Amino acid sequence: MSTSNLPDPNAVWPAGMRIEVLVPEQLEFLLFARSALKLSANGVPPLDHHPDGGDTYRLAPSLAAQLDIIWIGDWQRTFQQFEPISTEVKPPDFVTQHLLDTVDDEDLWEAVSGTSEVWDTVLDLPAYYAWLRRWRIAPQVPVGYESEVRALPAVIEAWQGGLTTIIDLPYKGYFADRISTTHLVVSSETRHYADSYSRGWQPPLPDSPADASTQGTPMTSPLPPESVGLPAAVATYLERVTSPTPADALAAFSAEAVVIDDGAMYRGSEEITGWLTRTVTAFEYTTTLLGSETDGTATTVRNRLEGNFPGGVVDLRLLFILDAATGLIRALTIAP
Repeated sequence: MSTSNLPDPNAVWPAGMRIEVLVPEQLEFLLFARSALKLSANGVPPLDHHPDGGDTYRLAPSLAAQLDIIWIGDWQRTFQQFEPISTEVKPPDFVTQHLLDTVDDEDLWEAVSGTSEVWDTVLDLPAYYAWLRRWRIAPQVPVGYESEVRALPAVIEAWQGGLTTIIDLPYKGYFADRISTTHLVVSSETRHYADSYSRGWQPPLPDSPADASTQGTPMTSPLPPESVGLPAAVATYLERVTSPTPADALAAFSAEAVVIDDGAMYRGSEEITGWLTRTVTAFEYTTTLLGSETDGTATTVRNRLEGNFPGGVVDLRLLFILDAATGLIRALTIAP
């Protein structure tokens, strides 16, 4: 056996170095929901222990599409708790102000805290807790386990660079992603067995620069699909939503489409038309396309809005899910 695979007997854990290990229950719950309900992968790795959904509700295709979008919104919102906290005092940005103006207190609470209540109505909760007990049979180890000792130089460098927390999730196989300066997401298997653990401790990469063909393109000008590599329905939406008649963007949506705008949900043509009209006409602003990527029927667009709304500038991510048969938008999620 090569001694390079063993902990260094001379390794010294620095005094005062503290790194917390979290297993966030909200993320576990959403991973169970995705698997038990057979929702889309949405770019999230498969689970190490596939759950038995028990009596989980069998979904009709139309309901599955809506729950898929709710799941994406909940997943994004739950991960926001791990973003660095800003101490700067400033007025609410465009998204926050819109939420405050249009959502009542009960819906506002659901929009900003935790997962949606709909999961309790479609999931078999005893099956969820049984799955938790099974996948947690493997002991949850504290920082300082053998794999972290093997990677000690990288661990120390990460800690000195601001890392405070490891998020341990039941993904299958090797997974390590430094999602921020302070947080590292890993699979449980990575912490137990992976020899390449140290690469996950590297600092997060900055946002990739926008493609040269899209960087700085004003959204108030026509955006034919071939000019930015976007699906036709997405390009149509982006062009028409900033036109003098934003309701014309409805043509890019399917009849049963769902829109989630920072937690508030709009279903069907009538609600989406009202949302298009209210949201776009509330303030004067310009939109710049920062970048985009497409994976199958999912397209993510990053936009920057600048205008006379509170805060003046906000960057948004728009996740479009297209209908595979028609190419129209069946779901859109908008969040910072």
